[in-house]
Amino acid sequence: MTGRYDRDQRQRGQAIAVWAGCQFTGGAFGPVFGGFLLQHFWWGSVFLVAVPAMVLLLFVGPVLLPEFHSDHAGRLDLGSVGLSLVAVLLMVDGIKQPTVESVPVVPAVALVVGAVVGLLFVRRQLRLETPLLDLRLFRNRPFTVVLVALVFAGVVMAGTGLMVTQYLQSVLGFSPVASACCSHPWAWPPQSAPWPCRC
Repeated sequence: MTGRYDRDQRQRGQAIAVWAGCQFTGGAFGPVFGGFLLQHFWWGSVFLVAVPAMVLLLFVGPVLLPEFHSDHAGRLDLGSVGLSLVAVLLMVDGIKQPTVESVPVVPAVALVVGAVVGLLFVRRQLRLETPLLDLRLFRNRPFTVVLVALVFAGVVMAGTGLMVTQYLQSVLGFSPVASACCSHPWAWPPQSAPWPCRC
Protein backbone atom coordinates (compact mmCIF):
# COMPACT_ATOMS: atom_id res chain seq x y z
CA MET A 1 0.00 0.00 0.00
CA THR A 2 2.82 2.36 0.86
CA GLY A 3 4.55 1.67 -2.44
CA ARG A 4 1.41 2.50 -4.38
CA TYR A 5 0.95 5.71 -2.37
CA ASP A 6 4.56 6.75 -3.05
CA ARG A 7 4.11 5.98 -6.75
CA ASP A 8 0.91 8.05 -6.90
CA GLN A 9 2.61 10.93 -5.12
CA ARG A 10 5.55 10.79 -7.53
CA GLN A 11 3.27 10.69 -10.56
CA ARG A 12 1.23 13.58 -9.20
CA GLY A 13 4.40 15.62 -8.71
CA GLN A 14 5.54 14.85 -12.25
CA ALA A 15 2.14 15.78 -13.65
CA ILE A 16 2.11 19.11 -11.80
CA ALA A 17 5.66 19.83 -12.97
CA VAL A 18 4.76 19.12 -16.61
CA TRP A 19 1.59 21.20 -16.36
CA ALA A 20 3.39 24.13 -14.75
CA GLY A 21 6.22 23.96 -17.26
CA CYS A 22 3.81 24.01 -20.19
CA GLN A 23 1.83 26.86 -18.67
CA PHE A 24 4.83 29.11 -18.09
CA THR A 25 6.37 28.23 -21.45
CA GLY A 26 3.13 29.12 -23.19
CA GLY A 27 2.85 32.32 -21.17
CA ALA A 28 6.36 33.33 -22.18
CA PHE A 29 6.34 32.47 -25.88
CA GLY A 30 2.62 32.55 -26.69
CA PRO A 31 2.23 36.34 -26.78
CA VAL A 32 5.37 36.76 -28.90
CA PHE A 33 4.21 34.16 -31.39
CA GLY A 34 0.74 35.71 -31.39
CA GLY A 35 2.25 39.14 -32.06
CA PHE A 36 4.23 37.70 -34.96
CA LEU A 37 1.07 36.23 -36.47
CA LEU A 38 -0.83 39.49 -36.01
CA GLN A 39 1.93 41.46 -37.68
CA HIS A 40 2.35 39.20 -40.71
CA PHE A 41 -1.08 37.56 -41.14
CA TRP A 42 -4.75 38.33 -40.53
CA TRP A 43 -6.07 38.66 -36.97
CA GLY A 44 -7.85 35.31 -37.02
CA SER A 45 -4.55 33.47 -37.39
CA VAL A 46 -3.95 33.69 -33.63
CA PHE A 47 -6.75 31.18 -33.13
CA LEU A 48 -4.85 28.63 -35.21
CA VAL A 49 -1.93 28.50 -32.76
CA ALA A 50 -3.59 25.76 -30.72
CA VAL A 51 -4.31 23.52 -33.73
CA PRO A 52 -0.87 21.81 -33.91
CA ALA A 53 -0.87 21.23 -30.16
CA MET A 54 -4.36 19.70 -30.27
CA VAL A 55 -3.43 17.47 -33.22
CA LEU A 56 -0.38 16.26 -31.29
CA LEU A 57 -2.54 15.69 -28.21
CA LEU A 58 -5.00 13.58 -30.18
CA PHE A 59 -2.22 11.18 -31.15
CA VAL A 60 -0.03 11.27 -28.05
CA GLY A 61 -2.72 11.75 -25.41
CA PRO A 62 -4.20 8.23 -25.48
CA VAL A 63 -0.71 6.78 -24.93
CA LEU A 64 0.64 9.17 -22.28
CA LEU A 65 -2.69 9.90 -20.58
CA PRO A 66 -4.39 6.60 -19.77
CA GLU A 67 -8.12 6.87 -19.22
CA PHE A 68 -9.38 6.69 -15.66
CA HIS A 69 -12.87 5.59 -14.63
CA SER A 70 -14.08 6.13 -11.10
CA ASP A 71 -16.30 3.47 -9.57
CA HIS A 72 -18.54 6.24 -8.22
CA ALA A 73 -18.75 8.31 -11.40
CA GLY A 74 -22.25 9.45 -12.36
CA ARG A 75 -23.77 10.15 -15.73
CA LEU A 76 -23.20 13.46 -17.48
CA ASP A 77 -26.07 15.79 -16.64
CA LEU A 78 -26.91 17.54 -19.91
CA GLY A 79 -29.33 19.86 -18.14
CA SER A 80 -26.51 21.23 -16.01
CA VAL A 81 -24.31 21.63 -19.07
CA GLY A 82 -27.02 23.62 -20.83
CA LEU A 83 -27.70 25.85 -17.82
CA SER A 84 -24.00 26.61 -17.33
CA LEU A 85 -23.49 27.48 -21.00
CA VAL A 86 -26.52 29.76 -21.12
CA ALA A 87 -25.56 31.52 -17.89
CA VAL A 88 -21.94 32.10 -18.92
CA LEU A 89 -22.77 33.23 -22.45
CA LEU A 90 -25.46 35.66 -21.29
CA MET A 91 -23.25 37.12 -18.55
CA VAL A 92 -20.30 37.55 -20.91
CA ASP A 93 -22.53 39.14 -23.55
CA GLY A 94 -24.08 41.44 -20.96
CA ILE A 95 -20.66 42.63 -19.83
CA LYS A 96 -19.28 43.12 -23.34
CA GLN A 97 -22.26 44.75 -25.05
CA PRO A 98 -22.09 48.14 -23.21
CA THR A 99 -18.82 48.81 -25.00
CA VAL A 100 -20.52 48.72 -28.40
CA GLU A 101 -24.21 49.38 -27.65
CA SER A 102 -25.50 52.85 -26.82
CA VAL A 103 -28.75 51.44 -25.39
CA PRO A 104 -28.07 49.67 -22.07
CA VAL A 105 -31.39 47.78 -21.99
CA VAL A 106 -30.26 44.68 -23.87
CA PRO A 107 -27.03 44.18 -21.86
CA ALA A 108 -28.97 44.71 -18.62
CA VAL A 109 -31.54 42.10 -19.61
CA ALA A 110 -28.76 39.68 -20.57
CA LEU A 111 -27.10 40.15 -17.18
CA VAL A 112 -30.34 39.63 -15.26
CA VAL A 113 -31.36 36.55 -17.24
CA GLY A 114 -27.83 35.16 -17.00
CA ALA A 115 -27.83 35.63 -13.23
CA VAL A 116 -31.21 33.88 -12.92
CA VAL A 117 -30.02 30.96 -15.04
CA GLY A 118 -26.84 30.83 -12.94
CA LEU A 119 -28.92 30.57 -9.77
CA LEU A 120 -30.92 27.74 -11.34
CA PHE A 121 -27.64 26.01 -12.16
CA VAL A 122 -26.44 26.35 -8.56
CA ARG A 123 -29.76 25.07 -7.24
CA ARG A 124 -29.61 22.07 -9.55
CA GLN A 125 -26.03 21.21 -8.52
CA LEU A 126 -26.93 21.25 -4.83
CA ARG A 127 -29.78 18.81 -5.43
CA LEU A 128 -27.99 16.29 -7.64
CA GLU A 129 -26.30 13.27 -6.12
CA THR A 130 -23.46 13.49 -8.66
CA PRO A 131 -23.40 17.14 -9.76
CA LEU A 132 -21.56 18.48 -12.76
CA LEU A 133 -19.79 20.91 -10.41
CA ASP A 134 -19.70 19.97 -6.74
CA LEU A 135 -20.34 23.33 -5.09
CA ARG A 136 -19.99 21.76 -1.65
CA LEU A 137 -16.24 22.02 -2.16
CA PHE A 138 -16.56 25.73 -1.44
CA ARG A 139 -17.36 24.89 2.17
CA ASN A 140 -13.66 24.15 2.50
CA ARG A 141 -12.22 27.55 3.41
CA PRO A 142 -8.61 26.97 2.18
CA PHE A 143 -9.95 25.69 -1.15
CA THR A 144 -12.25 28.71 -1.55
CA VAL A 145 -9.57 31.25 -0.59
CA VAL A 146 -7.02 29.80 -3.02
CA LEU A 147 -9.55 29.61 -5.84
CA VAL A 148 -10.76 33.20 -5.32
CA ALA A 149 -7.15 34.42 -5.15
CA LEU A 150 -6.33 32.64 -8.41
CA VAL A 151 -9.37 34.15 -10.13
CA PHE A 152 -8.48 37.68 -9.03
CA ALA A 153 -4.83 37.14 -9.99
CA GLY A 154 -5.88 35.96 -13.44
CA VAL A 155 -8.18 38.95 -13.93
CA VAL A 156 -5.48 41.39 -12.84
CA MET A 157 -2.82 39.79 -15.03
CA ALA A 158 -5.09 39.62 -18.08
CA GLY A 159 -6.29 43.20 -17.61
CA THR A 160 -2.79 44.52 -17.08
CA GLY A 161 -1.49 42.66 -20.12
CA LEU A 162 -4.29 44.04 -22.28
CA MET A 163 -3.74 47.64 -21.13
CA VAL A 164 0.04 47.45 -21.50
CA THR A 165 -0.08 46.02 -25.03
CA GLN A 166 -2.71 48.57 -26.06
CA TYR A 167 -0.57 51.39 -24.68
CA LEU A 168 2.53 50.13 -26.45
CA GLN A 169 0.75 49.84 -29.80
CA SER A 170 -1.72 52.75 -29.72
CA VAL A 171 0.34 55.35 -27.84
CA LEU A 172 3.98 54.46 -28.46
CA GLY A 173 3.35 53.07 -31.94
CA PHE A 174 5.09 49.72 -31.43
CA SER A 175 4.37 46.79 -33.71
CA PRO A 176 2.48 43.74 -32.34
CA VAL A 177 5.72 41.75 -32.08
CA ALA A 178 7.55 44.56 -30.32
CA SER A 179 4.63 45.08 -27.94
CA ALA A 180 4.57 41.39 -27.07
CA CYS A 181 8.34 41.33 -26.46
CA CYS A 182 8.18 44.48 -24.33
CA SER A 183 5.40 43.01 -22.22
CA HIS A 184 7.87 40.60 -20.68
CA PRO A 185 9.35 41.69 -17.35
CA TRP A 186 12.92 41.48 -18.61
CA ALA A 187 12.13 43.94 -21.45
CA TRP A 188 10.70 46.78 -19.34
CA PRO A 189 10.97 49.76 -19.59
CA PRO A 190 10.73 50.01 -23.41
CA GLN A 191 13.21 52.89 -23.65
CA SER A 192 16.00 50.80 -22.13
CA ALA A 193 14.91 47.45 -23.54
CA PRO A 194 16.99 45.43 -26.03
CA TRP A 195 16.26 45.04 -29.74
CA PRO A 196 12.79 43.39 -29.60
CA CYS A 197 11.19 46.64 -28.43
CA ARG A 198 12.74 48.63 -31.24
CA CYS A 199 11.74 46.38 -34.15
